[in-house]
Formats: sequence, C-alpha cells, structure tokens
Amino acid sequence: PLGRVDYDSLQVSVNRRFSEGLAFTASYALAKGTDAWATGILIPEYRYLNEGPSSHVSPNKLDLSASYELPFGAGKRYLNDGVAGAVLGGWQVNAYFTAFSGSTMTMTASGASLNAPGSAQRADEVAPFKVLGGVGPNSPWFDTASFAAVTQPRFGTSKANGYRGPGYANLDASLFRTFRFSQSVSAQFRIEALNLTNTPHFANPGTNVNAI
Repeated sequence: PLGRVDYDSLQVSVNRRFSEGLAFTASYALAKGTDAWATGILIPEYRYLNEGPSSHVSPNKLDLSASYELPFGAGKRYLNDGVAGAVLGGWQVNAYFTAFSGSTMTMTASGASLNAPGSAQRADEVAPFKVLGGVGPNSPWFDTASFAAVTQPRFGTSKANGYRGPGYANLDASLFRTFRFSQSVSAQFRIEALNLTNTPHFANPGTNVNAI
C-alpha cells in the first residue's frame, strides 16, 4: 500500500571446463532497484520523498571462481607412478573472487526543527557528494562539508538512499588433497585461506550530520 518496488537486471554467466582438470566460472549482474519506501517519512503528502534506490540491490556484482587439478599422480600427465606421483598426486587448487558495489546511504539530520514525530529527517545537500576514502577518526570517508543540518520546518534536500558506501572485494583460496582408498571411499585434506589478500572490509560510515 505504500508504493511499488521495481527491479531490473542483466545477468550473464559463463561456465567452462577445460581438459587436464581446469574449470572456470564467471558471473556478472548489472542491476537497478527502486524502492518507494527507502526512508521513513510518514506524512502522506511527502511520501514521494521516500522513493530511492533499493538498499537490497547492488548495481554491479562480479563472481569468479577457478579450480585446477594438478597434473601429477595416477591418471595424470606427469609422475603417474612411483613415490613422487603418490606424494604429489591428488592435489587441487581453488580460488574464488567476488566484488560488488557499496550499499546505499541516506544522509540524516536532527528532526528537531521538522516537528513531525515519527518521520525521518534528512540532511541538506550543499555540495556534490565526494568520496575521500579516509578511514578512522579525523579521516572521513566522504566530504562531510557536502551536507548540512536543517534548521527550518522542512525536509532536507539530500536524496533517499542516494549515496553509496565502500565497495566490497574479496579473494578466497584453498588447496585440497584427495586420498582414494577404493572406488567408493575417499578422504579429503583441506587448507583454506579466507580473505587471502587480508583486505579490510568496511561498513558504511556514519551519516548523521549532527554527529560527524
């Protein structure tokens, strides 16, 4: 009853299995979502201000994965018999990479001057949104001078869910060794490295202009 939610996307995927135990997959989604209730303005004549990008939709998302069975050991090209083949055979390396756009942000402000209990207030946008990329105290991620508190009985001019926080990128890797005892019985040894590059993943920064 509060409006429409729209979602449109282009989704592409590629799966390829090569010879010699190499497999590769890739998928990409280009998406756009619109939410008629992105923020919490309850006054009926101002409900149109709630419309904005959906907080659950990432405009860009890329997933890549690859696995490779090392060419050593029984049934493989190299060292298919002997001690070396027994030691080096059965190993598989894997990698998984994912990246997607940052989540939406709404710049908020104190609603003291608004005098509309229950409705969220948003800040005034006084300059274009600019990402600075800072992390930690006294090093803001975006230029806070682009927004200002509202001191009049009106809603601010910044857009509902109109800004995006830090994007996300992560690489995981693993090394497997399969031991086959019979045609139907096997065991697997795994070494897994999550976030192999030790890249920090940050949540959205604070967005209330009265507190930043």
